Amino acid sequence: MGFGRIAPLVLAAGLVASPATPQPPMVSVYPGTPDSTQVLSFYVWYPNSCVASEPRVQVTGSRVDLLVTEACTCPGAGPVPPVLVVDSPPLSAGTYEVRLFRLGEGTEPHCTFPPELLYDRDLTIRQGPFNILLEPAVPVAGEPFLVTALASCPIYFPRLFQLSPTTFASRGEQSAIGLPPPCTLEPSYASPLVVEPLAAGDYTLVLLADGFSGGSQLSFSFPFRVEPVSSEELTLRGGRFVLRTSWRTAVGLEGTGRAIGLTADTGAFWFFDPANLELMVKLVDGCGVNSHFWLLAGGLTDVGVTLTVEDTLTGVSRTWSNPVSTPFEPLQDVLAFPCP
Repeated sequence: MGFGRIAPLVLAAGLVASPATPQPPMVSVYPGTPDSTQVLSFYVWYPNSCVASEPRVQVTGSRVDLLVTEACTCPGAGPVPPVLVVDSPPLSAGTYEVRLFRLGEGTEPHCTFPPELLYDRDLTIRQGPFNILLEPAVPVAGEPFLVTALASCPIYFPRLFQLSPTTFASRGEQSAIGLPPPCTLEPSYASPLVVEPLAAGDYTLVLLADGFSGGSQLSFSFPFRVEPVSSEELTLRGGRFVLRTSWRTAVGLEGTGRAIGLTADTGAFWFFDPANLELMVKLVDGCGVNSHFWLLAGGLTDVGVTLTVEDTLTGVSRTWSNPVSTPFEPLQDVLAFPCP
């Protein structure tokens, strides 16, 4: 992995011209039609041999920038090989803009200049040969869920094995009925697998296949999380207080919050995704200070929120609200409920 490497396939493709006919900068990529599981090699034709250091790759969103730093003075030895090589880890499926920039080394005034764009092109990354879908998308502790293993060739995953308390695996089998159907550009051969109830926590599912498209063994790791059981009610302080929430968006969507207990006096609510908490609530025992329980709440949302708290000892309920399209303001009510 260095700028001294020359790619034979690039030379064979005629991308390296003779010194008498210099070519403008350009970039090719190997493999030619990459997928989201493959390491990428960018081959940069860079006609200026005064390269100060190995090229760098920088990925930001849907842009892949290749940065080449020019030296202020050329070394006395022979020129750097004209094809520079820089590798990149696998990229997610999608379309990217690949840009080649020239940078000045900056050690002398005459070679200090802002980055100069020399070349750009589009690059499409296909979804890899495997993919996994969960149903529901976020499994809940204590409930079975469905895993659908997808492959882009006729590979099927008949069963699931538990390799460790947090790791599961499935080995693919090729279709043996008549002539196998062709491979597809995207994973489309589906194998549904039922997973028995798990405890809340982080897990990994690994798909393995031998001879995939005539090649060696391939593997695909998929991390997922099982969320703790949640309900519409949050009970705090030994069950004395029961909290409920409802929400409403600016376009009229509405629903009830799902509760997650964190400690004896603290909990949270999520509205749209268990991994995205919207409201944190705490009930503090302030009886020794002002003979009241204090309600403290903080929101990470601007949807309309109604928070209702019931004191099951006295039967008294109180409600606090946040308007639609308004950032949730911190709530600190030190007279929320009287003691005892």
